[in-house]
Amino acid sequence: MIPFVSVTSGESGSGATTTAVNLAVSLALSGRRVLLIDCSEKADCLIGAAGTADGSVPYTPLLKIMQARSEELPRLKDEAENGTFEWIIADVPQAAYEIWGNLSSQTVLVTTMEESSIPCADGVVGKLESIGVSPAVVLNRYDPEKDRTMAACLSYTLTDNVIGWITNMDSSASRFPVALYPDQDTAQRFRHAARNLKDGTNRPYRTLRPLSPYGRGWEKLTSFLQLDAGDRRIK
Repeated sequence: MIPFVSVTSGESGSGATTTAVNLAVSLALSGRRVLLIDCSEKADCLIGAAGTADGSVPYTPLLKIMQARSEELPRLKDEAENGTFEWIIADVPQAAYEIWGNLSSQTVLVTTMEESSIPCADGVVGKLESIGVSPAVVLNRYDPEKDRTMAACLSYTLTDNVIGWITNMDSSASRFPVALYPDQDTAQRFRHAARNLKDGTNRPYRTLRPLSPYGRGWEKLTSFLQLDAGDRRIK
Protein backbone atom coordinates (compact mmCIF):
# COMPACT_ATOMS: atom_id res chain seq x y z
CA MET A 1 0.00 0.00 0.00
CA ILE A 2 1.46 3.35 -1.02
CA PRO A 3 1.55 6.23 1.49
CA PHE A 4 -1.48 8.53 1.31
CA VAL A 5 -0.79 11.88 3.00
CA SER A 6 -3.56 14.40 3.69
CA VAL A 7 -2.47 18.00 4.26
CA THR A 8 -4.92 20.35 5.97
CA SER A 9 -5.10 23.34 8.31
CA GLY A 10 -7.32 24.81 10.98
CA GLU A 11 -7.98 28.07 9.16
CA SER A 12 -7.64 29.54 5.68
CA GLY A 13 -4.31 31.19 4.94
CA SER A 14 -2.19 28.95 7.16
CA GLY A 15 -0.24 27.63 4.17
CA ALA A 16 -1.60 24.10 3.75
CA THR A 17 -1.64 24.32 -0.05
CA THR A 18 1.91 25.68 -0.24
CA THR A 19 3.04 22.96 2.16
CA ALA A 20 1.34 20.19 0.16
CA VAL A 21 3.00 21.39 -3.05
CA ASN A 22 6.48 21.68 -1.56
CA LEU A 23 6.27 18.32 0.21
CA ALA A 24 5.24 16.70 -3.08
CA VAL A 25 8.02 18.47 -5.00
CA SER A 26 10.58 17.48 -2.36
CA LEU A 27 9.56 13.83 -2.59
CA ALA A 28 9.64 13.93 -6.39
CA LEU A 29 13.11 15.47 -6.38
CA SER A 30 14.31 12.61 -4.20
CA GLY A 31 13.21 10.14 -6.89
CA ARG A 32 9.66 9.23 -5.82
CA ARG A 33 6.73 9.20 -8.23
CA VAL A 34 4.12 11.45 -6.62
CA LEU A 35 0.44 12.13 -7.31
CA LEU A 36 -0.61 15.53 -5.93
CA ILE A 37 -4.39 15.93 -5.57
CA ASP A 38 -6.09 19.29 -5.12
CA CYS A 39 -9.26 18.93 -3.04
CA SER A 40 -9.10 22.46 -1.67
CA GLU A 41 -12.15 24.68 -1.73
CA LYS A 42 -10.33 27.39 -3.69
CA ALA A 43 -10.35 26.63 -7.40
CA ASP A 44 -6.89 26.36 -9.01
CA CYS A 45 -5.16 27.46 -5.80
CA LEU A 46 -2.85 24.44 -5.72
CA ILE A 47 -2.10 24.60 -9.44
CA GLY A 48 -1.07 28.21 -9.03
CA ALA A 49 1.15 27.35 -6.04
CA ALA A 50 2.78 24.62 -8.15
CA GLY A 51 3.72 27.21 -10.78
CA THR A 52 1.63 25.75 -13.59
CA ALA A 53 -1.44 27.03 -15.39
CA ASP A 54 -2.85 23.71 -16.64
CA GLY A 55 -1.61 21.06 -14.21
CA SER A 56 1.42 20.08 -16.27
CA VAL A 57 4.71 20.02 -14.34
CA PRO A 58 7.69 21.41 -16.28
CA TYR A 59 10.35 20.87 -13.60
CA THR A 60 10.08 17.13 -12.84
CA PRO A 61 8.47 14.19 -14.68
CA LEU A 62 7.89 12.37 -11.38
CA LEU A 63 5.06 14.64 -10.21
CA LYS A 64 1.48 14.62 -11.52
CA ILE A 65 -1.17 17.11 -10.39
CA MET A 66 -4.92 16.65 -10.59
CA GLN A 67 -8.06 18.20 -9.11
CA ALA A 68 -10.83 16.24 -7.41
CA ARG A 69 -13.58 16.43 -4.82
CA SER A 70 -13.06 14.91 -1.39
CA GLU A 71 -15.75 12.35 -2.19
CA GLU A 72 -13.60 11.05 -5.08
CA LEU A 73 -10.54 10.30 -2.92
CA PRO A 74 -11.40 6.64 -2.16
CA ARG A 75 -11.65 5.87 -5.89
CA LEU A 76 -8.50 7.82 -6.74
CA LYS A 77 -6.59 6.06 -3.99
CA ASP A 78 -7.62 2.65 -5.35
CA GLU A 79 -6.63 3.67 -8.88
CA ALA A 80 -3.27 5.01 -7.71
CA GLU A 81 -2.60 1.74 -5.86
CA ASN A 82 -2.77 -0.05 -9.22
CA GLY A 83 -0.66 2.56 -11.02
CA THR A 84 2.96 3.61 -10.90
CA PHE A 85 2.79 6.17 -8.08
CA GLU A 86 4.80 5.71 -4.90
CA TRP A 87 3.22 8.57 -2.89
CA ILE A 88 -0.10 10.43 -2.83
CA ILE A 89 -0.27 13.94 -1.34
CA ALA A 90 -3.74 15.48 -1.05
CA ASP A 91 -4.53 19.09 -0.15
CA VAL A 92 -7.83 18.66 1.69
CA PRO A 93 -10.39 20.84 3.52
CA GLN A 94 -10.58 20.06 7.23
CA ALA A 95 -14.39 20.01 7.07
CA ALA A 96 -14.22 16.68 5.17
CA TYR A 97 -11.96 15.04 7.77
CA GLU A 98 -14.21 12.00 8.14
CA ILE A 99 -13.62 11.16 4.47
CA TRP A 100 -9.88 11.63 4.11
CA GLY A 101 -8.97 10.94 7.73
CA ASN A 102 -9.85 7.27 7.40
CA LEU A 103 -8.06 6.97 4.05
CA SER A 104 -4.79 8.54 5.10
CA SER A 105 -1.73 6.67 6.20
CA GLN A 106 -0.39 10.02 7.43
CA THR A 107 -2.00 13.40 8.10
CA VAL A 108 -0.15 16.72 8.17
CA LEU A 109 -1.73 19.68 9.96
CA VAL A 110 -0.32 23.09 9.02
CA THR A 111 -0.56 25.99 11.43
CA THR A 112 1.11 29.34 11.87
CA MET A 113 2.50 30.62 15.15
CA GLU A 114 -0.12 33.37 15.32
CA GLU A 115 -2.28 33.53 18.42
CA SER A 116 -5.52 32.96 16.52
CA SER A 117 -4.21 29.93 14.62
CA ILE A 118 -3.29 27.66 17.51
CA PRO A 119 -6.89 27.20 18.86
CA CYS A 120 -8.09 26.43 15.30
CA ALA A 121 -5.34 23.85 14.88
CA ASP A 122 -6.17 22.37 18.27
CA GLY A 123 -9.79 21.98 17.16
CA VAL A 124 -8.70 20.00 14.11
CA VAL A 125 -6.45 17.80 16.26
CA GLY A 126 -9.48 17.03 18.45
CA LYS A 127 -11.63 16.07 15.45
CA LEU A 128 -8.92 13.84 14.01
CA GLU A 129 -8.21 12.14 17.32
CA SER A 130 -11.94 11.36 17.61
CA ILE A 131 -11.56 9.07 14.57
CA GLY A 132 -8.21 7.67 15.70
CA VAL A 133 -5.89 9.91 13.67
CA SER A 134 -2.86 11.61 15.25
CA PRO A 135 -1.55 14.24 12.83
CA ALA A 136 1.98 15.43 12.30
CA VAL A 137 2.33 19.21 12.41
CA VAL A 138 4.15 21.70 10.19
CA LEU A 139 4.70 25.12 11.76
CA ASN A 140 4.46 27.71 9.00
CA ARG A 141 5.82 31.28 9.00
CA TYR A 142 8.11 30.21 11.82
CA ASP A 143 10.61 32.76 13.19
CA PRO A 144 13.59 30.90 14.76
CA GLU A 145 14.41 33.86 16.98
CA LYS A 146 10.91 34.74 18.24
CA ASP A 147 9.00 31.48 18.14
CA ARG A 148 11.41 28.90 19.53
CA THR A 149 9.99 28.94 23.06
CA MET A 150 6.40 28.86 21.85
CA ALA A 151 7.19 25.98 19.48
CA ALA A 152 8.61 24.03 22.41
CA CYS A 153 5.40 24.67 24.38
CA LEU A 154 3.30 23.40 21.49
CA SER A 155 5.04 20.04 21.71
CA TYR A 156 3.35 19.61 25.10
CA THR A 157 -0.05 21.16 24.33
CA LEU A 158 -0.83 20.57 20.63
CA THR A 159 1.36 17.63 19.57
CA ASP A 160 4.83 16.26 20.09
CA ASN A 161 5.06 15.25 16.42
CA VAL A 162 6.26 18.43 14.69
CA ILE A 163 7.97 17.50 11.41
CA GLY A 164 8.58 20.94 9.86
CA TRP A 165 9.53 24.47 10.85
CA ILE A 166 8.98 26.64 7.77
CA THR A 167 10.24 30.21 7.73
CA ASN A 168 8.78 33.05 5.69
CA MET A 169 9.54 32.96 2.00
CA ASP A 170 9.72 35.56 -0.73
CA SER A 171 6.77 34.56 -2.89
CA SER A 172 7.87 36.94 -5.64
CA ALA A 173 11.27 35.26 -6.06
CA SER A 174 9.97 32.64 -8.52
CA ARG A 175 6.70 31.31 -9.86
CA PHE A 176 7.87 27.76 -9.07
CA PRO A 177 7.76 26.06 -5.64
CA VAL A 178 10.54 27.15 -3.32
CA ALA A 179 11.62 23.54 -2.67
CA LEU A 180 13.24 23.60 -6.12
CA TYR A 181 15.88 26.06 -4.92
CA PRO A 182 18.21 24.39 -2.38
CA ASP A 183 20.18 27.59 -1.73
CA GLN A 184 17.15 29.03 0.13
CA ASP A 185 16.62 28.27 3.81
CA THR A 186 12.88 27.74 3.32
CA ALA A 187 13.59 25.14 0.62
CA GLN A 188 15.87 23.24 2.98
CA ARG A 189 13.18 23.31 5.65
CA PHE A 190 10.55 21.87 3.28
CA ARG A 191 12.97 19.15 2.18
CA HIS A 192 13.73 18.38 5.80
CA ALA A 193 9.98 18.08 6.54
CA ALA A 194 9.62 15.73 3.55
CA ARG A 195 12.45 13.55 4.87
CA ASN A 196 10.73 13.39 8.26
CA LEU A 197 7.49 12.45 6.51
CA LYS A 198 9.21 9.77 4.41
CA ASP A 199 11.15 8.28 7.32
CA GLY A 200 8.35 8.57 9.91
CA THR A 201 10.51 10.75 12.16
CA ASN A 202 10.32 14.23 13.69
CA ARG A 203 13.98 15.16 13.74
CA PRO A 204 14.46 18.88 14.49
CA TYR A 205 15.85 21.15 11.82
CA ARG A 206 19.39 22.30 12.57
CA THR A 207 20.85 25.51 11.17
CA LEU A 208 24.63 25.50 10.77
CA ARG A 209 26.83 28.52 11.36
CA PRO A 210 29.79 29.31 9.05
CA LEU A 211 32.91 27.42 10.01
CA SER A 212 35.23 30.15 8.83
CA PRO A 213 34.75 33.48 7.03
CA TYR A 214 37.82 32.76 4.92
CA GLY A 215 37.96 29.00 4.37
CA ARG A 216 36.06 26.83 1.89
CA GLY A 217 34.93 24.32 4.51
CA TRP A 218 31.56 26.06 4.90
CA GLU A 219 30.91 26.05 1.15
CA LYS A 220 31.73 22.36 0.84
CA LEU A 221 29.62 21.40 3.85
CA THR A 222 26.54 23.36 2.81
CA SER A 223 26.83 22.11 -0.78
CA PHE A 224 26.76 18.55 0.55
CA LEU A 225 23.78 19.19 2.81
CA GLN A 226 21.78 20.92 0.09
CA LEU A 227 21.65 17.82 -2.10
CA ASP A 228 19.55 14.75 -1.39
CA ALA A 229 20.23 11.58 -3.29
CA GLY A 230 18.61 11.93 -6.70
CA ASP A 231 18.00 15.68 -6.39
CA ARG A 232 18.38 17.90 -9.41
CA ARG A 233 19.46 21.39 -8.64
CA ILE A 234 17.61 24.21 -10.35
CA LYS A 235 19.91 27.09 -11.27
